[in-house]
Amino acid sequence: MVAGCFDSADAQRNMSDLAGHWENSDGNTGTVEFVEGSKVLVSINGLQVPASSYTIDFSRTPIWFDVTVAPNKVVKGLMEFEDDDTIKWQVFLSGNFSYDFTNSEADPVFVLKRKK
Repeated sequence: MVAGCFDSADAQRNMSDLAGHWENSDGNTGTVEFVEGSKVLVSINGLQVPASSYTIDFSRTPIWFDVTVAPNKVVKGLMEFEDDDTIKWQVFLSGNFSYDFTNSEADPVFVLKRKK
């Protein structure tokens, strides 16, 4: 991914800040689990995505987070830390990527809490 500006506290974040299992804080189904290496397990609205690779660019504000769900299919997303155990996350399943969070029915914004 291309590097961007370094004006955010998120730019100081790294992969160890993402370690663990994250669940949607509003009670709806949605989880993200970062596993060894560059694999992530994602479940959105009950749909379990097979273990996928991802790329992440902490230098962007918000953080760019792209998941490879098939050999030639990348789902783009955004992420932002609200605190050490809370992230705001949006995936653009519709394919309409935005450089900032835009809550839409097709591409909802999730607030995820780290499960301890």
